[in-house]
Amino acid sequence: MINLLSQEEKDNLRKEYHFRLATVSLAGVVFVVAASFVALYPSYSVLNSKYDLLVKDSGGERAKDQKTKEEDIENLVKDTNVKIEKWRDSAGTTHAWELSSHILNARTSGVYLTGLVYDNALQKSELIKGVAPSSSRFTLSGKASTRSSLLSFVEALKKKPFFSLVDLPISSLVNETNLDFTIRVYVDPNISIPEIK
Repeated sequence: MINLLSQEEKDNLRKEYHFRLATVSLAGVVFVVAASFVALYPSYSVLNSKYDLLVKDSGGERAKDQKTKEEDIENLVKDTNVKIEKWRDSAGTTHAWELSSHILNARTSGVYLTGLVYDNALQKSELIKGVAPSSSRFTLSGKASTRSSLLSFVEALKKKPFFSLVDLPISSLVNETNLDFTIRVYVDPNISIPEIK
């Protein structure tokens, strides 16, 4: 077969072929990207709007929850202060405020009080031997890390002359560590209570 085209024309045809191939390939890639973008855009816009709503809602909820928590803590502190002032003012001759301060100061390390209840007037059924009928009582509840720390606390309370009886049930001493306890401390009405400064 006779080749009628010169080498220069063959080179031009090859260049044109490669140029057309590159153009068609590039157009195909652009078309595929554009079609993908058009197909995925509705899903993207829906997800993006849901994400924005969630961020907006969670930010508002967090701020609202934080503000509510702050208000709750503030109200709790105010209520507690009012109760303490009422208790301090109404303690009368029993000096409940000073007594509770003495109890808290007698606390040894490893003893954590979770409750402090004061009974100004005991019922006849609540009186025990060795306690005057006009006695008042503190009921202490809490947790002690060890048995020895709890016993040290009880001994410190017994050393106070204005407590006529410190009653620790034996059931509070069953465990060696992590003891839940309840102590009843009876106040002798005939002994004056020194004020803590």
